[in-house]
Formats: sequence, C-alpha cells, structure tokens
Amino acid sequence: MKQTAIDILTKLKEITTLQYVVMWNNQFNQIENGDVESFPFPCAMLELQPQQYNQLGGGYQQTDVDFRIHVGHVQFDSLDGNMEQNLSVFDLRNEVVQKLSLYKPSMSGELFKVSEEQDYEHTSIYHYVITFRACVIDKTASTLIEPTLIDPIDLSLEVFFVYPQFDFGFNDDFANDYLEPDIDKREIII
Repeated sequence: MKQTAIDILTKLKEITTLQYVVMWNNQFNQIENGDVESFPFPCAMLELQPQQYNQLGGGYQQTDVDFRIHVGHVQFDSLDGNMEQNLSVFDLRNEVVQKLSLYKPSMSGELFKVSEEQDYEHTSIYHYVITFRACVIDKTASTLIEPTLIDPIDLSLEVFFVYPQFDFGFNDDFANDYLEPDIDKREIII
C-alpha cells in the first residue's frame, strides 16, 4: 500500500501548478485553527480509504481503495466582480483528473474517478475533493517466495528429426532389405 501511495504522490507532483503535495491529515482544518504552520497553495493531499479485504491465497489480499485527492486553493477575489465565486479551482480539478485517470500505480489497477465534492462553506481556503477508485493487491502477508529475475541468456539448440523410411514393396519377397533412417537436421534459435 505504501508504494501505491508513493506512486500517486509522485504522479501528482508532476502537476506544475501544485506547489505542495503530501498525505492527507486534515491540514485545512488545522491551518484554519492555527494548529499547523502555513503551507503553499494550491496544493493536493492524498487520503487512502481501503474497503473490505478479500483473501486471494498465499497471503495475498485484494481490496478496492478510494483514493481521495483533497485539492486546496486560496482565492480572495476572482477579479470578475464575484467576490464569493471561485472557478479557478476547476482548472486544478481538471489537471488532477487528467493526470490520474487511467493511471496504474504499483500493485494496483487503473484509477478511475467515482465522485467529486465541492466546498459550499469555504473560507479563504477552497477544499475540493476528487475520489478515484482502484483494485489494489496487498502482498504484505504473502507466504510465497518472490522469484528472482536474471538476465536473459542466448540459447541455441540443434534438433534432429528422425523419419524411418518405408519400403512400400514389403510384400515383395525379394525386397526385404532394411532401409537406413532419413535424418533431417534443423537448427532452432530461441
């Protein structure tokens, strides 16, 4: 699960508009209450919500995980005459959706968007949530031995096909001599 989260955080950091990307810890409420230091905006924070786990065998487990992306945006005035209106957050939303839709992190299926939540009671921080879902395989409890991969080797085989020859005149009392097998030599390169 850790590597899956790291992969998604790394993918979010590719969005150059975002100035701060971390795991979610209710930072927006904490910053409003003065419990944490300020951090740069716009930002995105990742929250993982695993659903019920299913046992696959050998210690492998499967679960659907909701990956909630908390997008934070600060805008005091949109300069369009509507002080309370923040449409810029939708540009950030579009960038996140474009970056994560169909993205396949480690030990996971492709991410697909399942919901979005707007912030109807925001202060200066607009909190927009986009939820993606994917099937994740957890191998933490696996009892299977991980295979060790080695570099490929060149292999050349010589294969001989032996075809016995038939004497179609076998009823002829004078033609009972044994015929030597015909050997067909072919080289197979793998």
